[in-house]
Amino acid sequence: ETTDMFFPRFFHPWGMRYGAPFPTYGHIRYAGDRLVVFATDGTVLKGVIDEKVTLSLNKDRYGFVDFKSGTILSFAEAGYVTHGTLASDTYLRPTGWQEHASKNKFAGFIRFKSGKTIDFNDKGEVISGTLKEPALWQDANGAQITLPAKAIVRFTDKGAEIIKMDN
Repeated sequence: ETTDMFFPRFFHPWGMRYGAPFPTYGHIRYAGDRLVVFATDGTVLKGVIDEKVTLSLNKDRYGFVDFKSGTILSFAEAGYVTHGTLASDTYLRPTGWQEHASKNKFAGFIRFKSGKTIDFNDKGEVISGTLKEPALWQDANGAQITLPAKAIVRFTDKGAEIIKMDN
């Protein structure tokens, strides 16, 4: 029957602090043989996840990101995701996308490569990550450039910097 405690008839959202990301079943499992770092309030700041986790990057926007099992997942003390490893190729918006994303059909979204680490700011925008495919971008002078596939790129409000090429 759908009225018992395992299949509630009505969904009641939990009251959580800003940006506290949780999978749909309400918790994240961490590897038992690895160190987990906790904040003073008892929330996890950093640990190796034991299974693939799907999280929202920003409480005010729709969209979810899958993080790969067996990899480090980190959070800021405010509760938002700061670092992880993508479980699948994912379209995300990098820092500075409003000013520097070249006009394209993806509205500032760039495809990032699965299995690679990625870093986020408090808005859920990518600070650094590995590109899956070439991406059009505008440099600080407004000239259109192409960021190459497999490049590890650091994004700022002032533009993008290729850190290195990944194999």
